Amino acid sequence: METDGKGTAGADATRPHVAIIGKGALGLLQAEFCVRRLGPDSVEFVMDEGRLARHAHETYRVNGQERAFKTVGPADARPADLAIVAVKSLALEGALPILESVLTPDTPIISLLNGIRSEGVIAKRYGEGRVVGCVAQGMDAMRFGAELTFTKHGRLIVGALPHTSPDMAARAEQVLAAAGIPYEHSDDIVCRMWTKLMLNDGINQTCCAFGSTYGEVLSDRTGEQFRCLVAAMRETRVVAAAEGVDVPEGSLTELAESMGQLAPDGMPSMAQDRIAGRPTELDEFAGEVCRRARAHGILVPTNEWLYQRIREIEKGYARKGDA
Repeated sequence: METDGKGTAGADATRPHVAIIGKGALGLLQAEFCVRRLGPDSVEFVMDEGRLARHAHETYRVNGQERAFKTVGPADARPADLAIVAVKSLALEGALPILESVLTPDTPIISLLNGIRSEGVIAKRYGEGRVVGCVAQGMDAMRFGAELTFTKHGRLIVGALPHTSPDMAARAEQVLAAAGIPYEHSDDIVCRMWTKLMLNDGINQTCCAFGSTYGEVLSDRTGEQFRCLVAAMRETRVVAAAEGVDVPEGSLTELAESMGQLAPDGMPSMAQDRIAGRPTELDEFAGEVCRRARAHGILVPTNEWLYQRIREIEKGYARKGDA
């Protein structure tokens, strides 16, 4: 089932309140949906006091339209009907204590983080029953400073993990529908998470390693960059199979075709990190695939190369700073 957020589930209930931890492109995009449907009081960003002092009164432009999203510290956070974790993976551990400030016994949690590890990290602290599997897919949102732009809003794919409470999973979908956040239900969210990892290992890492836009990677299907993308994805699929997750070969082809719909001059978050000189989420992509591949005795040379190449790029940030 897919909905544009206009489904009836939860729409007649008390207006839900959504808390978001993480004010990057994905977090801002979900907040924009909430504001459009339910108004500015329906959503708030929650952050530690240090970040709050810098970001509480920021005004953003979302596709050219000015927005001021409510931002509070943990002490002032409201109990949430849904908690969305949207930080980068390097900030996840620091976000966990903040997350506690918005939780009630009935609050489901979804994570928009890339990779396949964050759900387990959150569940270890707050329990497996309330963590609902989620994949953010199809959006091309980019944030540079106070500017958020997107041409494709994409959707969240959600579903119960093996130990998710059915009530929590249903509640998460009800809130997403009522808040106007586009989503799709999945009966096999674990496979969808691995499929998204396969996508990120391909396009995210290739754009970062080559310093390219979507169009530059995808325009030449016989070129080095496109071959790198496909090889990294196929290696990830092999590792998934060794982990007991069957990602159909057809999914790889479908993803390659769907990428052609992204804005040609856009780029994924990892390539944006390279431009901004920020640490990347490399360990969640090639790092995770290579670790699991070694455990199964599987060769993943493209992901190994991408890992080494992007690490060298990151080291270059420090050299530029010393110059």
